[in-house]
Amino acid sequence: MIFNHDLSRYRYQLAQQFNPPEGDRYYTPLDKPEPQFPSITGVLGADPESRNKLQAWRMRIGEQEAEEITKKSSELGTQVHEALEKLVLNQEVPEDDLGQGLPYYQGLKKHLTHYVDKLYAAEVMQFSEELQIAGQVDLICEWEGKLVVVDHKNWKKVYPEKIAKAILQTAFHAICFHEANGCWPEVLICTVGRPDGKAEFYAYRVTEPLIEKARGKIMMLRQHYYEWKNEPDLLH
Repeated sequence: MIFNHDLSRYRYQLAQQFNPPEGDRYYTPLDKPEPQFPSITGVLGADPESRNKLQAWRMRIGEQEAEEITKKSSELGTQVHEALEKLVLNQEVPEDDLGQGLPYYQGLKKHLTHYVDKLYAAEVMQFSEELQIAGQVDLICEWEGKLVVVDHKNWKKVYPEKIAKAILQTAFHAICFHEANGCWPEVLICTVGRPDGKAEFYAYRVTEPLIEKARGKIMMLRQHYYEWKNEPDLLH
């Protein structure tokens, strides 16, 4: 399938990403040295309950194995995201090079080629002036005729808390979009690639209560993020 593009239809508050040798990556509004914004993924990861569960998991299986699993998961996610970006931009995707990422990609490819009518943005870094957070949106497109924000995930297992966090991430990008354009996407979608090649997706209609609840949750997590990052290192 050839995807139809209209990449100049909407505006985006563009950000640039920085990855310092030490510390978390951060973003700034394009062409401006200040301010520095944390990433939405970092903010969502600051949830105390999630951090406690992650720490317990690392202690249970050991730091070395946890690091290896985390690294492999990150590499697979990057690989699949890059392949999907090439797909929607009508570029060649070398599927033979995807390795373990192939079934995740193939499942998501079936969804995108079936449902996406027109592409407006892919892997665009944007920020919210209100929330003082930035991040990279996977897709903004028409999905069966509706304007949607899409976030891709690659999971072996799906849990309600994972879906809730993914929808928070898409809600953040909807807020960024609204700040830039004065209108809202109609639907938030989380697509999930699976190792068996069977993808699935979760869709939530954008409503005022949903956005207000998401905004409040994100602002609370942003506070947790700064408190977490300012905690003293008790090992030193």
